[in-house]
Amino acid sequence: MILSDLGAEDWRTEFETHNPNLLRWFLDDHTDLSARLHELRMPVILLWGGADPISPVRVGQLLAQLIPNAQLEVFPEAGHDLGCTHAVAVARFIDEHLAK
Repeated sequence: MILSDLGAEDWRTEFETHNPNLLRWFLDDHTDLSARLHELRMPVILLWGGADPISPVRVGQLLAQLIPNAQLEVFPEAGHDLGCTHAVAVARFIDEHLAK
């Protein structure tokens, strides 16, 4: 899966600038496991920011198609940091997911 084909912006250069001591593998690993996503057997919740330039909704939609038993929840106005900006709603979705 090539994320740029789905409209994703490359975040690594800016992230590295702000985190100069970051381990190289975090930036350099491009392992594509998309062909194995069908192997996942547990329920998966995908929480997505609708305004995320790093990982656009199209990425979440594709993952929801590739992962069996996946549920995609999109927060239309949220960005990549929706865990911080929408913490209460995210926690509610996680609680509901874990209760299943």
